[in-house]
Amino acid sequence: ITMSCAKAGPHWNKNLPKFDTTAVELSPYPFSDAAESSTPPSRRRRLEAFPQSSITLHNGTHIASAAATNLKYLLSIQPDDLLYAWRRNAGLSQPANARPLRGWESPGSELRGHVLGHWLSAASLCYASTRNPRIKARIDGVLAALSECEASLGGTGWLAAFPESFLERVENLIPVWAPYYTTHKLLQGLLDVHEIIGGSEPLRLALKLARYIQRRISSLLTKTSIEHHWTTLNKEFGGLNDVLWKLHQHQQRSAAAAGSSKMQADDALAVAPAGLQLRALASHFDRPCLLGPLA
Repeated sequence: ITMSCAKAGPHWNKNLPKFDTTAVELSPYPFSDAAESSTPPSRRRRLEAFPQSSITLHNGTHIASAAATNLKYLLSIQPDDLLYAWRRNAGLSQPANARPLRGWESPGSELRGHVLGHWLSAASLCYASTRNPRIKARIDGVLAALSECEASLGGTGWLAAFPESFLERVENLIPVWAPYYTTHKLLQGLLDVHEIIGGSEPLRLALKLARYIQRRISSLLTKTSIEHHWTTLNKEFGGLNDVLWKLHQHQQRSAAAAGSSKMQADDALAVAPAGLQLRALASHFDRPCLLGPLA
């Protein structure tokens, strides 16, 4: 599988040269068809996922110590600080103790909002391991705040810490720092909460945002062309392709499926005659493009 992309980031423009870098080569399965066919189905091994909550970490081990450190760190991050840019974008008032974060999460950063998605994923995994009620309460509070933000933004499904104009810049090939990349982090975080902890609200928010993305892509294709759309994807969009396919699996919604197929670089599934090769600049970009259609 061959992929190529230009440099991403705040200084991206459509005229930047593309680069190809071999990242991995997928080889055929080493076992013969004859050996596989001669093994009774009941004796064939297969990998199956199991819930993290089924694992118990014994006190005094280094793994349990690491889990406790993770919990301590996640609890040290104040939810109102994580939500500062989200509430600001939604026009909501800030709690008295809320403070804006710095760096990539600062209110002036075009990449703001992505850490909250990472936090949702990490907090969900942490709760599955520790069953700590404080981290569960934090997750519930963040979900409630995100629901308020989505409603304040019009209830269309759009949910972000940055304005919709960032997506308009993507569609018009105006430099902007990876809004779809940040959107993927939120969708994955919401999906992780739903799959690891449960509850309908994170899935509801994720599916509404997936349908919003589908509507934007359909509108762009109506106004321009598929070639123009592929050009807009010549930048980081993270694992959006992968997570949209996963959302489609949950409820078999055609909107999520159609959106995920369009969040695929035009040459991402071009199979070379000599074998399968995956080429790109960043593994957090190219792997999800491959994994999405395989989900």
